Amino acid sequence: MSEREPKGEFDADAEMRTLLGSADGAAPSSRHDQAVLASARAAASRIRARSGLELFRLRIAVPLLASFALGAFAAFLLNRSLLPTPAEPAVAEQLRIPLHVASRDTGAPTDEIPVEQADPQVWYRYIQELIYAGDRVQAERHLRRFNQLHPDFVYRP
Repeated sequence: MSEREPKGEFDADAEMRTLLGSADGAAPSSRHDQAVLASARAAASRIRARSGLELFRLRIAVPLLASFALGAFAAFLLNRSLLPTPAEPAVAEQLRIPLHVASRDTGAPTDEIPVEQADPQVWYRYIQELIYAGDRVQAERHLRRFNQLHPDFVYRP
């Protein structure tokens, strides 16, 4: 027990009633009511100010997010529309590999050989060269045909 506590029962509200001027435990004074009301009004105004700020942030964030989504979607559509769609090679169309890729023999009468006659490793390397050169359409045609002819091919550098 501390020195401030009287021996016997401790009244925790006595100090509060003393501060408020009501030692008998009766209803709080009108001065107390006004202080509580003023404090509640101040808290309410702070809460209203915060919700106004959140509404302001929401008014900026939603259009910003919508414009970003619209821009991303437009860029996606534009990218797809600018790229030519790779058509399936016609049955009569034969894909060919340049001779300098297929072999180092320069005495051959033609400059290209059909892909069906090329070594799969050499053909795959040629597809990689097409990709590195940026010819995506031709590379995709070759790759589709390559996958048809060599479905179990494993690249070994």
